[in-house]
Amino acid sequence: MKALQRQKEKEKVAEAPAPGGAPQKVEVKRSVAEILENYLDSGLEGLNLSASELILLIDNGAELDEKRKAVAKEVDAVVTPTKKLLLALAKQGKWKSKAGKIGLCKIGGGSTTVIDGTPTEFAALLKKEGKLHLFDELVSIKIGDTKKYLGEDALTGFMHSDIEEYGSVSLSLKK
Repeated sequence: MKALQRQKEKEKVAEAPAPGGAPQKVEVKRSVAEILENYLDSGLEGLNLSASELILLIDNGAELDEKRKAVAKEVDAVVTPTKKLLLALAKQGKWKSKAGKIGLCKIGGGSTTVIDGTPTEFAALLKKEGKLHLFDELVSIKIGDTKKYLGEDALTGFMHSDIEEYGSVSLSLKK
């Protein structure tokens, strides 16, 4: 919610296209934070946005999403190799925990479990245990690989796709 408070401090101004096409500054009644608070409190019921508020919401979201992506890339470029290095140093020095001035590094164990056998052998095991009815719940099919090897025509009637017209949101700054 602190992020919403910071948004309240932003100017309540949006750029809206004027009748001639050139953008003009338009005063909006609510800040992005106020719009989001209204949505979080009431959902879409009673949420009426003016054209300028919608523009403000889009522009603010796009701007912040670009910043988030840039920061994420920068952070990942440092944090991932740092963690790898710290893991190697911990193995070498045989330590599990070290403290910095403001941070703490804890090394934990990890495990990966893989079933040794084919799906056919797994089905035989389930049958032997009287649990063959669970096969469909426990085994998944890699759709991309299946399409690649068999082609979509071979899979007609065996698979379906659910397409949602309003399924995702992508925000970006205009270039």
